[in-house]
Amino acid sequence: MKTNLCVPNCLEFVLIKRKFHVDKKKIARELKLKDDGIDINAVVLNKFLEQYNLRCSHLSPFLNLETDLILKENLIPEKDVLAAYDGSRIFRTGSQHTKHFSVVISYNILDDLIRLFDPPANQFDVKLISLNNSMQAREDERYGFYVISAFS
Repeated sequence: MKTNLCVPNCLEFVLIKRKFHVDKKKIARELKLKDDGIDINAVVLNKFLEQYNLRCSHLSPFLNLETDLILKENLIPEKDVLAAYDGSRIFRTGSQHTKHFSVVISYNILDDLIRLFDPPANQFDVKLISLNNSMQAREDERYGFYVISAFS
């Protein structure tokens, strides 16, 4: 079974940043990921993160808050923000939906640009409106932001 590694790559990056050393292949096995690029939800992700004393919340720009508010509140050193979206709308890969997961690095309010990171080495900027449009909850309720933080 071929596994899409965008979720394990992002989680590996977050865990290493937090001083946990775990391999993306181990993460993929533990999450039982399939070909679907984001074959997880907040429940599955929370169960995985518990072993690291971490938790996540899922926020959708269409169901919870506006994207700029989500990012302003959560792009702080104590938290990590992951984005789940339709990559075909960002990367212009045609009409087939491509579920994708990236780490959110920063948000430039003046230019309305969000810097995304696909570990291990690909950083790119996306207009806020483009990322919003790629997170349509009616297409997949798992689209949106996953905010990871430590248990208090």
